Amino acid sequence: MELGFEEMARGTKKTLLVHRREGCDDCHGAGAGDGRPPVRCSRCGGSGYQTVNQGFFAVRRACHACGGEGMTVESPCKRCDGSGLAAKKREVALNVPAGIEDGMVIPLRGQGEAGPRGGPPGDLHCVVRVDDHDLFVRSPRDPSDLFVEVPVPVSTALLGGRVEIPTLDGTESLAVDAGTEPGATVRVRGAGLPRLQRSGRGNLYVRLGYDVPRRPSRKLKKVLEGFAELEQKEIGPARKKFADELEKHRRRVAENGDDA
Repeated sequence: MELGFEEMARGTKKTLLVHRREGCDDCHGAGAGDGRPPVRCSRCGGSGYQTVNQGFFAVRRACHACGGEGMTVESPCKRCDGSGLAAKKREVALNVPAGIEDGMVIPLRGQGEAGPRGGPPGDLHCVVRVDDHDLFVRSPRDPSDLFVEVPVPVSTALLGGRVEIPTLDGTESLAVDAGTEPGATVRVRGAGLPRLQRSGRGNLYVRLGYDVPRRPSRKLKKVLEGFAELEQKEIGPARKKFADELEKHRRRVAENGDDA
């Protein structure tokens, strides 16, 4: 069963159209067209199997005449061909819990095919396939947690501000601290998916990335050139640390070259 991401998030009710075999109405599941009860199979003697010799070995197989049941009907029902089961279409109600994962199986007890000769019905196993979302990705560690990528203007990341982020219920405003580095992740508690078979909700993790124009306008380019000039004078902690490590690397290379 295909399930939309939003349907998975809130839980839903579905009606399945199931093709299954049920007790034949014409023979009432007995398999006999004349209403007579089944008789012992003449080929296997009612054991339901036959022994076939293959060289030095004897192999036991289900009887082909009775299909392993040990009983046959002399006048098979024309509708079910003596099986006692006829194909039918049924609508089955299915409750899908919120937060279900892709590939999970929901068992519906007693909604499978009927057993032979009036036996109890089996179960119906529904495999759920959840569609991907355009924005949200489920966490492989905790499926109730969600990740979302949000592009942020460079000026907002450097100076701080607010950006609009998507949530399962719509959108909300998120505060961005000044000096936020690209790839930083902000946790929004309780904004994830409902926890399956547990109380509460997971978290939403917002991964912030810089929105860098590929072709800046002349006005923006002029501003960026002035920014670049100031940036060379005001070095951040990451570049300062990298510059120190780079200088150590140059010295080691130079010393190794002198020793050679």
